[in-house]
Amino acid sequence: MGVEKIRVPFAVIIASCIIIVMTSGLTDKNGLSALIGGYYGLLLGILFVVIIKNYPLYPIIKILDLVPFIIIMMIILILIYYLTTYFDKISTGDVSGYYNSFSGLSTLFLATQLLILFSELFSNSTVLSSPEKKISSKMFALLVLLGTINFLVVITIGIVLKFYSTQG
Repeated sequence: MGVEKIRVPFAVIIASCIIIVMTSGLTDKNGLSALIGGYYGLLLGILFVVIIKNYPLYPIIKILDLVPFIIIMMIILILIYYLTTYFDKISTGDVSGYYNSFSGLSTLFLATQLLILFSELFSNSTVLSSPEKKISSKMFALLVLLGTINFLVVITIGIVLKFYSTQG
């Protein structure tokens, strides 16, 4: 029941991840637009997975089961905000080299989080059909840790974009 409904959003997530990986190092306007589109697709795919996984709404949905999803969606929203706010600065190349380093690191953490999250969701068929437990406690803790580290990396990207510039 649960696996069939999740295939289309999962395909959107995989396609978005491919777009993000391919356009992470690009600093021209088209590359940045594709990167923003990739993050929007990733956000929508994850949002649809959350909606599908929690429909129909059970009276006892534990909000803690949604924390890894919420952390990932917050990180993506912050990245979209930074990319749209500093679009001109990034596209003209007026950013420090640290931007590319931390952007790549954030992409790596995000891919790791998604890999762990979806491998956990697809690993056990009882987890997919059970409304009580979505993610094991060990993987939940690992996802929250990686999310926290990635959140700090994304905040560092914001600091680099705001305060570090290569123009005179």
